[in-house]
Amino acid sequence: MSKVSMDDVNSLYQAIAGLPAISPVFDNLVWTEMAGGPYGGVYNSTEEIIENVFSKINADWEDFALAPQEFVITDETIIMIGNYTGKSRKTGKALNARAVHIFKKSGDKLLFEQCTDTALFRE
Repeated sequence: MSKVSMDDVNSLYQAIAGLPAISPVFDNLVWTEMAGGPYGGVYNSTEEIIENVFSKINADWEDFALAPQEFVITDETIIMIGNYTGKSRKTGKALNARAVHIFKKSGDKLLFEQCTDTALFRE
């Protein structure tokens, strides 16, 4: 296992903020969304990530945002603790769900895993 850095994490968050522009950060990324959630799965390419995560978030949510509150850094892992917010386009209900992002590296691949309260998304 390689060491993940805050530069890796910041590059990914900057790439996400810059969507829909395709970022080279996504080329070496394995993206895992929480099982049981509306976007659950493991995505291994830019196209899969855009199609299965960001396109669906954009279709489902108005003003969807992530507010990072804390980063926990160990030798090989960085964990972001924060909240997702937004408004459901379908129901009009507001979302405020705790989120945890886990970052690791394997060789040149950045491994991203998202954990959240999937029931809040399904409501």
